[in-house]
Amino acid sequence: MGSDYQRFDAPDLDYALWDCPFDKTVKLRGPPVDRTRPYVVCLGAAPTFGRFCREPFPELLSRRLGMQVLNAGVAGAGPSTFLRGGWSEWLNGAKAVVVQVLAARSESNSLFECDPTRGALGVRRSDASPMRFEEFLRRLMETSDPATVRQVVAETRQNYVRNMIRLLEGIHAPKALLWLSKRPPRYAINDRKLHGILNAHPQLVDDVMLDQIRTHADAVVECVSSAGLPQRLWPATEPLPGTILAEGVLTNRYYPSPEMHALAAAKLADACRSICPSVR
Repeated sequence: MGSDYQRFDAPDLDYALWDCPFDKTVKLRGPPVDRTRPYVVCLGAAPTFGRFCREPFPELLSRRLGMQVLNAGVAGAGPSTFLRGGWSEWLNGAKAVVVQVLAARSESNSLFECDPTRGALGVRRSDASPMRFEEFLRRLMETSDPATVRQVVAETRQNYVRNMIRLLEGIHAPKALLWLSKRPPRYAINDRKLHGILNAHPQLVDDVMLDQIRTHADAVVECVSSAGLPQRLWPATEPLPGTILAEGVLTNRYYPSPEMHALAAAKLADACRSICPSVR
């Protein structure tokens, strides 16, 4: 998906993409890191990648710490994305690891199988129809009773919590959990509306789930803000995925703004120094 972002957003933004050395399905946002020198890893999805942001929080964090920071933001990623391949070696070689609270929509259940290489994309198990998780859930709401929908949502959330804990427990380096969102963790599901179930990113994740996950990290950073949103982008004649076109200008209302990235970097710098004495 990083390649898609670059294709959509060029020439206004250059994400300096490079090939992930152990997973050729993934392109990471630059700059690359030299593993022979100390480094920190920021693991996450599109908010970590920093779409529509010239200086995402991993780059700002690198400047604050005076140390290389690997931007391991993979668009649409769920915990299963990082439970495969060679991620473990890179994560455990780091001085510290920041793990963004990922969306639970990128998790499988008994009726839908997410593809860990394609984020929220997957297949409906009943007929192998490819679709995004949101489309699967919308169709399920149209064809099934509310009790079934609640059961599938609960199962998805349980699978997500289990895999997030597996991910965190597999990282032996000091680790900070990052909640970066426009909304606080707590919300009540409204199962009559699709957004009422999913809510804003990280979709499907609430305070109860966060409480189960946070005990497996050395620090938790909550960055709740909508500063800088909506973010005006550049003139265009057609909308791009993830944007709104109004009066000939693209607007970002979904991805974290530059102001939100700056706030996250400041909080993470303090957290990294507190959990890892060798990080200054």
